[in-house]
Amino acid sequence: MNIKLNQGHRNIIAKNARKTSPINKQLAELLEARYDIAEKIRIVSLGGIENSKMYEGAYNRLMKIRNSLPDNLITHDIGITVKSYTHLIMPPSRKTIMIEFKGPRICLNNKILMEEGGSLLKDLEESLELEGKYRKQLKDLEYKVFASISSITTVKKLLDSWPEVKELLPSELLQSKPMLPALQTGQLNSLIGLPTTKQGKLK
Repeated sequence: MNIKLNQGHRNIIAKNARKTSPINKQLAELLEARYDIAEKIRIVSLGGIENSKMYEGAYNRLMKIRNSLPDNLITHDIGITVKSYTHLIMPPSRKTIMIEFKGPRICLNNKILMEEGGSLLKDLEESLELEGKYRKQLKDLEYKVFASISSITTVKKLLDSWPEVKELLPSELLQSKPMLPALQTGQLNSLIGLPTTKQGKLK
């Protein structure tokens, strides 16, 4: 394991540490929960659940008609906006952000102005703030791991000081010794007469 560490190896180890962190699970759960917020915002922007169902019914009827037409009459658009995301205008700064739905949804084709002081705005802001916190923690973790191993020069020294890091090593650093290229070993075997079992026992 007396293999030298270079900057590329250290970068991979730090990135693997970031990928392995349980913070990723928290982030994934947060983003999954945000789909619910996005769906509520979409329904409110359409005028409520009854309107949402009405528009969905209209969409399904139009799709049924569309599917009954010959291919040379069909266009890509049937007149109802269906997207997997929408843009929101956030008060009071009026900053625009994008929010994703869990799959394509019927939605407005213009930006949605969020209601200042509304509960959905509060839920969304808290979700965005927590996402920023998680992403910063992951970035800081990657930097900390890289800085911690920046002065360690070999895999052996790294494993001696931090045995658990073995799970984060790139595969090429897990080889116990350098492997000779296949072509070279074949040539050497031929010159030496290996394997000797083909020629009988050594005397």
